[in-house]
Amino acid sequence: INFRLKTQAVTLQKSTTVTAERPMIEKGVTANLRTITSEEVKYMPVKAVTDVLKTQVGFVVRNQELHVRGGRSGEVNYIVDGVDTKSLIGGLGLVTGGMNISTEDIQEMDILKGGFDAEYGNVQSAAVNIITKEGSSKKTDVRIDFLTDDFGSKNLNTHSFNTDRLEF
Repeated sequence: INFRLKTQAVTLQKSTTVTAERPMIEKGVTANLRTITSEEVKYMPVKAVTDVLKTQVGFVVRNQELHVRGGRSGEVNYIVDGVDTKSLIGGLGLVTGGMNISTEDIQEMDILKGGFDAEYGNVQSAAVNIITKEGSSKKTDVRIDFLTDDFGSKNLNTHSFNTDRLEF
């Protein structure tokens, strides 16, 4: 039998949205877990993932590298939307501690600092699981920051480098 199929879009009549409340205390969790939501990040004075992590207990910055609980900076495993960001060649993680992910893009961030499950194999110091927000075809959010060291007065600008920066 030889026949040809037509290509056409499949439309679903009904969509299902599943939502659930996270319990305040999860009895079955043995890991040292801290969950940060987008609502919490919104009120923090931070711009990047690294800035959020610097505010957490056990995270220390030394020589521009982020260390967790006394471990080396490369021993932190960053997972973004289920994808491991470790180097495939060397097996090490990022030593600077952050990726270029804006805090505006974070939906939820789970920080595990001990008692790791088997799914986080080869993690020594911490596992940072970042879930980003979903996009929308109906709405676009843009964040623009203008930073300057011009205070508008000669007396205040004595140590100014006259620099302006626009960030998207």
